[in-house]
Amino acid sequence: MSISEIIYIQLKKMTMVSVILFLLPVYTKAQHNQYKIKDNLYQYYKRVTKAIKTPKCLPLADTLYRKSLAQGDKKAACLALTVVANHYRALNDSRNQLKACIRLDKEAREFGYLQYCYFAKSSVTTHYIQSNKYLLAMQSIEEMDRQA
Repeated sequence: MSISEIIYIQLKKMTMVSVILFLLPVYTKAQHNQYKIKDNLYQYYKRVTKAIKTPKCLPLADTLYRKSLAQGDKKAACLALTVVANHYRALNDSRNQLKACIRLDKEAREFGYLQYCYFAKSSVTTHYIQSNKYLLAMQSIEEMDRQA
């Protein structure tokens, strides 16, 4: 093997190592979950959803919300608020579910995650229908249509 071949092989190795070291931080920050939120928040989200019908749910959801904002993951913050709404739905507490959905709608708009606004509005509409408040349900649907 000539010196030029040895140098060429060494340069190839160094280039490959450099590329790997450059891409490693990008890979480690990747989001490997269905919601495309930070992986540590997703793990916590799964823990919170398992506690959906328990008294632990609200403090866990609040912690998820605060952690999400601290890490700059507003989508995870929206997910935390959906957990609160689903917690109240699971307990048949429609009054607090309505409040949670209104808060979710407001914050999801501020954060720019309109899919969570749809979740909130459709939950509110369902609440009105189940409460036999059909006029309010229609108004909610019309509002959704205007905002779409």
